[in-house]
Amino acid sequence: HSAEITKATHLAEAAHSLMAGYHAREVSGELSPAQARQQALDALRGMRYDSNEYFWVNDMNYVMLMHPFAPETEGVDLSTLGRPGSVNVIKEMVDLARVQGTGYFEYDWVKPGGEIGVDDPVRRLASFTHFKPWDYMIGTGIYLTDMESRFRSQLIWALSVVAVIVLFMVGIIYIIGRSITQPLNLVVRAMGDIANGEGDLTRQLDANAKDELSLLARHFNTFTDTLRKLVGQLGDGANQMISASAQLDQISNTALVGMNRQSERMELMATAVNEITYGVQDVAQNANAAAEEVENANEGAEFGRLQVDKTIEQINRLSASVGTAVGHMETLSSDADEIATVLDVIRAIAEQTNLLALNAAIEAARAGEMGRGFAVVADEVRNLAQRTQKSTEEIHNMITRLQTNTQSAVQVIHESSRHSEQSVEQVNEAGKALEQIAQSMQQLVALNASIASATTQQSTVVEDVNRNVTEAAELARTTTDGAQQTAQASQHLAQVGEQITALLRRFRT
Repeated sequence: HSAEITKATHLAEAAHSLMAGYHAREVSGELSPAQARQQALDALRGMRYDSNEYFWVNDMNYVMLMHPFAPETEGVDLSTLGRPGSVNVIKEMVDLARVQGTGYFEYDWVKPGGEIGVDDPVRRLASFTHFKPWDYMIGTGIYLTDMESRFRSQLIWALSVVAVIVLFMVGIIYIIGRSITQPLNLVVRAMGDIANGEGDLTRQLDANAKDELSLLARHFNTFTDTLRKLVGQLGDGANQMISASAQLDQISNTALVGMNRQSERMELMATAVNEITYGVQDVAQNANAAAEEVENANEGAEFGRLQVDKTIEQINRLSASVGTAVGHMETLSSDADEIATVLDVIRAIAEQTNLLALNAAIEAARAGEMGRGFAVVADEVRNLAQRTQKSTEEIHNMITRLQTNTQSAVQVIHESSRHSEQSVEQVNEAGKALEQIAQSMQQLVALNASIASATTQQSTVVEDVNRNVTEAAELARTTTDGAQQTAQASQHLAQVGEQITALLRRFRT
């Protein structure tokens, strides 16, 4: 009964405001206390709402002061009103008003025209308020039976209206649903074809109307146009990938041939360096023999001269071998530069492939669920391109180390050549000294000692060159293996491109 309680409370507050107005006139002196009270009671006596609902007033001593439908109770003490054992309504409300000031109370009371204590009462909801300046209690009430009857009538009418509206709306919804589901089914079937990979991307839906479904159809047509362009771009990218992989395979094969040639040349260089080592050792032995012959110069001066001639010949061969080694080293450096150039080409191709794969992955991500297969393939291509680029970087680092070692070897060999030329000059001086052996014996001994020291240094240097050449040969073999792996990666890249092309053929563009 919250609505009824609110209504009754507002009515009691309105009556309280009316009585407060008369009290203000009393305070101002416009009316006497008796006039103000009587006029307030008369005003409330004539107030009605909901046809027969009314207000009454009693004091806080339970005496009825005004009741429009029971004037016989006015001036009567109602503290003992009611049947024996029943609740005294007036007494209960007065006691509550004295404590609370305002409130509401449910009770049983006779309807207007009935006699208290004789007619059967009905359920009533009363609201009361205490007007403290005059110590009056103003009360009003609503018969709940009338309210329930009105509520049932209004409920039946409302349910009838709702039923009619529901039936009308069901019909409209059915008609609208039919107009929506038919074109929507066309869109669903077209999207299903594309999702299953069997779609005709050239198909266009009717989008001439101006409703939401036509807007959906226009968006679908735009989507298929974009997807058709994307499929075309992916096809071009796959073809470019296949072409690039073929070029990469050709370059890898060329690099492999160059690596094999370099390996062969490195082996020849190693053999030449070994020969140089043997020659230097021979020079050292001959220098020692020359020293012995100097000690026996008086017995074998001629033999010493011949040995010097042989020494000169050996040194000349050593110089020629060193020159050959320098040529091989320079050729090796040139080949390493060519390999670096080829690796730059391979790196550029790998970067381009990685970029194409990244673009494909981006476009596949834009395609959503339908581009998931493309994203996997693009990711695989990008991984292969990154592996190729990493292998190329490793090969480039190896070539850089090879070039550095080769340059060091060339410098060492040039140094050896310079020492060889010095040895030739020293041996020539030794020959002249042999002709003057009698006068320059001590000088010849010192010269032989110098020759022995120089050949020892040359032997050490040549051993270093031999070790560097061996490392270069091993590096050349490693480079050859890297070129083979690059060729295999390019073949795999071509296979991936063909797989992408096969997937794109499933769409009609």
